[in-house]
Amino acid sequence: MFSVLFKLGWFFKDQWKRYTIAVICMLISSITELIPPMLIGTSIDEIATGTLTWRSLTTTLVLIASITIITYIVNYVGIYRLFGGAVLVERILRSRFLRHLLKMTPSFYERNRTGDLMARATNDLNAVSMTAGFGIMTMIDSTLWMAAIIVAMSAFISWKLTLAAILPLPVLAYLANMYGNWIHNRFTEAQDAFGKMNDDVLETVSGIRVIRAYVQEKSSERKFAEVTEDVFNKNLAVVRIDSLFEPTVKILVGISYLIGLCYGAYLVYHGEITIGVLVTFNVYLGYLIWPMFAIGEMINVLQRGNASMDRVNETLFTKEDVKEPAEPVDVKEPDQSRRRHLLDRARPDHRHRRAHRQRQDDADQATAARISAGQRLDHDLRRADRPDQLRPAQELVRIRAAAAIPVLEAAQGQHQVRQSRGNGGGAGHRAGVVRAGEGPGLPAARAGYARRREGGGPVRRTEATGIHRPGAHRGSADPHPRRCAVSG
Repeated sequence: MFSVLFKLGWFFKDQWKRYTIAVICMLISSITELIPPMLIGTSIDEIATGTLTWRSLTTTLVLIASITIITYIVNYVGIYRLFGGAVLVERILRSRFLRHLLKMTPSFYERNRTGDLMARATNDLNAVSMTAGFGIMTMIDSTLWMAAIIVAMSAFISWKLTLAAILPLPVLAYLANMYGNWIHNRFTEAQDAFGKMNDDVLETVSGIRVIRAYVQEKSSERKFAEVTEDVFNKNLAVVRIDSLFEPTVKILVGISYLIGLCYGAYLVYHGEITIGVLVTFNVYLGYLIWPMFAIGEMINVLQRGNASMDRVNETLFTKEDVKEPAEPVDVKEPDQSRRRHLLDRARPDHRHRRAHRQRQDDADQATAARISAGQRLDHDLRRADRPDQLRPAQELVRIRAAAAIPVLEAAQGQHQVRQSRGNGGGAGHRAGVVRAGEGPGLPAARAGYARRREGGGPVRRTEATGIHRPGAHRGSADPHPRRCAVSG
């Protein structure tokens, strides 16, 4: 249970001034709060003996008011310093947690769920913060404050009555320790379930489109209901144990009151103590109620903080796969020649990049022209093959030859692009693209195609035009040519 204080020892050593001031202020407050019951008991004894005067009563009231103001100021300073440390340790741990996550490689996030990491960065760090603040306060109240009350009761009232009244305390310590062990185990399970719920919610939100596409909304709702039910049951198990503290403390405090009242009346009857002393003793017993409650709260908070600190340290102590050098070399001005060499190897020259981009643009334009020419040829052939628009064979040959020209130009331009890429020259490539279609073989190809078509010979595939007419033979009686195919 107290091991969490050793786990936070680095923080207490760093902030020892803050916690020293807080502890001293709480001790001063504890001592000053013991004085008013004594003053009240003295005034009651004076009333019983008939020696109370107006001056003594005024003095008592002024002292009680002054002590109240001093106690308020001291308590404010101590609690401010104490809970300020709680906020500080939460900020430090959260920053350290985030820096550690940024160092981790993807393999770490494959082993650890995102929702569980979020739970550790929120709920677990809040529990650790409670330990450094409220946990320290309850530990001081349940030890130093209780010890001060017992010492005052033994020294100024009656050690016999004090010993009889604190007999239930060992029973309370045993039960509180047993409850604390139960809370530690169940709170760890509850935090793990909460992390799983966070992870499931993140997965559902990130994959909502897939869930809706496959109509898995009802299945996701049922799964989420099961997860939340598990979280609810595990937190309910923690609350069941937590709820045992207050009834246990009340029963034991009631037993202490019963013992103090009965045995105190016996001592008053035999003249060992006065009525005012018995009243003071009962006020001190009332002071003991909070330290007894503080024992249960301390065990509860420290056990939760211990479980949460273990979960946080499990992540913080995970070593990164790629470690940064402990003492990196500080290079203020690198070698300029080496730097230029690395830059030249990392990226090509600007002129080379511009020529490369120009070659790619020219190739894209040639491909687009080729596709457009093929589309226009197909459109013209479709119109020429319609029965209601019959044309002579010579006219159709002219249309097809004219439509094939852009395809030939695009093919020659592509050939020039491949040659320019092979030679590595950007300017020659651009010139080849501009002069595409001006070769000496183009008019001859047109004339040969027309002569063969007029003579009735078969039209075969040629390198110049890339046009063939399947099924056409010499002396064919079909005056209307079929669709021809253009191959690029």
